[in-house]
Amino acid sequence: MGKERFDCIVLGLGAMGSSTVYQLAKKNKKVLGLEQFTCAHSMGSSHGENRLIRKAYFEHSDYVPLLERSYELWKEIEKNSGRKLLHETGLVILGDPSNSYVLKGVKTSSETYGIPVELWDSAEIKSRFPQANVPSFFRGIFEKTGGFLEVENCVRTQCELASSLGAELRFEEPVVRWKQLESGFEVVSAKETYYCESLVITAGPWMSQWLRSLTDKFKVHRAPLFWFKSSGAFRSELGTPCYAFDTPTGFFYGFTEKEGLIKIALHLPLEEVSEMDTVNREIKPTDLKPVADFVKNYLKGISPEPQKSGLCFYTMSPDTHFIVDKVPDSQNAFFAGGFSGHGFKFSSLIGEVLSDWVVGGKTRNPVDFLSVKRF
Repeated sequence: MGKERFDCIVLGLGAMGSSTVYQLAKKNKKVLGLEQFTCAHSMGSSHGENRLIRKAYFEHSDYVPLLERSYELWKEIEKNSGRKLLHETGLVILGDPSNSYVLKGVKTSSETYGIPVELWDSAEIKSRFPQANVPSFFRGIFEKTGGFLEVENCVRTQCELASSLGAELRFEEPVVRWKQLESGFEVVSAKETYYCESLVITAGPWMSQWLRSLTDKFKVHRAPLFWFKSSGAFRSELGTPCYAFDTPTGFFYGFTEKEGLIKIALHLPLEEVSEMDTVNREIKPTDLKPVADFVKNYLKGISPEPQKSGLCFYTMSPDTHFIVDKVPDSQNAFFAGGFSGHGFKFSSLIGEVLSDWVVGGKTRNPVDFLSVKRF
């Protein structure tokens, strides 16, 4: 049995874990990343081709400073890798201003932090986003810096950058257990035993498995994704932005066209998943119906019959805000979870926060509001 020792071991190499190993390697730490599946796999939450990114955050304005830093880090990653990952196509969010908490939240964040946005009336919607089929009383808020990230490529790129800086990443190597020792930690995988001074847990939908004392803080839910055939009117070359609709039947979001297909989904956690390792990954007719109805009722030029589908997972916290903190009753163990379906865009920043804690015990990023102590 081996006795390899590292400064830090990271459990899980999805969005948050890949960012963390990269940031630790940048700080010249001897880091090991362990992942039970392949790199940029489709078994958890960090897949599905793309994710929206935006600064005028309706969920809470406290996220805005974190988003500003996330953008900086994504652009740094692009520069260091030579790859385009962040596409600022613009993003328009549409809804009824009289009762949309989403539009109210976007407005609050944009005003609080001076984020430039444009307010679209009915005529502007028809002119700038003619693909939308909305009531005349709908209004839009357009953010020029909004757009999307390439999910799998972001994960893959951060892993490759980490490896190039000396990080050891081991895929298809499930962790069996970890425990704190008098000094540091022991991590046992299916293949080896490792030792480290610090531990970071970024296990996505498997968080509860590794943080037994916080099981009630992480509830996993199904989140289906669909791709529909387009007539060509949603190509980004035409100036089409990414988009989201706050409707009476839910909050739907979509992207520009890629190879004749458009990804559209409902931002809603569906049935709770009790066991990730045995979950049924089939898409149900009831998963499709609200999304197909949305396509039929609110968008022009898209067939409501999906060409393909996928299943993602939301790891929900009790209040839908992230949980990023030190592992309770531990020394030098940290975790990030409960991203509740809106965390990917922050992953470049979350890796920096976790690496800051590992290296110096503090971070300049204002994340205190995400502490587990709020519960």
